Amino acid sequence: MKKIILSLLAVLGLISSYAQNGDYKKRPAIGVHFTLTDFKTAADLRTSGLGSVLSKGDYKKIVNMSPGLAVSYWKGLSNYVDFFTLANFTFVNYPIPNKPVSANDKFALSWDANLAFKALPDKYWVSPYLTAGVGATQYAGNYSGYVPLGLGLQVNLWDDAFLMINSQYRVPVTSLGAYHVFHGFGFVGSIGTKKEKPVVVALPPPPPDTDNDGIVDSVDACPTVPGIAAFNGCPDTDKDGIADKDDACPTVAGLAAFNGCPDS
Repeated sequence: MKKIILSLLAVLGLISSYAQNGDYKKRPAIGVHFTLTDFKTAADLRTSGLGSVLSKGDYKKIVNMSPGLAVSYWKGLSNYVDFFTLANFTFVNYPIPNKPVSANDKFALSWDANLAFKALPDKYWVSPYLTAGVGATQYAGNYSGYVPLGLGLQVNLWDDAFLMINSQYRVPVTSLGAYHVFHGFGFVGSIGTKKEKPVVVALPPPPPDTDNDGIVDSVDACPTVPGIAAFNGCPDTDKDGIADKDDACPTVAGLAAFNGCPDS
């Protein structure tokens, strides 16, 4: 079993190394699930091994499992990685180590936080995924912690709703915990309104104005020399009302009769 757990962790690390942000991150969503908690299969795995469990087929017998209901919250971290947290409510006979087994089922609450590493982003119809996380269980006044490792299948029903099927092998990390297998089957739907991408309108570049005099080159009679609109963009250096290009004496104020030169 240790080899299986290590293999799962290795695959999770490989997938996470390729995780990237994109346009298909899962929007915040909530889910409702039917669940089954199985202590017998987990015990058989530890005592007999995976081959024996598969050959006997007891892992398929629902009579050995405790049904429950769960609620979940999901949020995409990237195209390939989702965060989800799940709270499960069930009545079960929890085999606490070194304590007498109860004659009757009692209420148990488990909660865990996980990462789901998907093979494909949400735009695809079907996407398998692996999960890993941390969790805690409360049963008959006892508290225990566990690490859930699992696999699942996501079916995209439409853009905002998914069918989730998953199984976990829950490894206890405290003295009052017990190994068990957990199965879930449910529906997850997005909440809130979908944000529409803003429409970006590309504006045409402004017409060129080489001399930056506020008069575009296409109507500027002097496009490389700053001027004024009254002279179609040409300057009048001596301010005599005659544009420099027509002024025989552009630096000395003059008269139009003398092409812009003075009559001293």
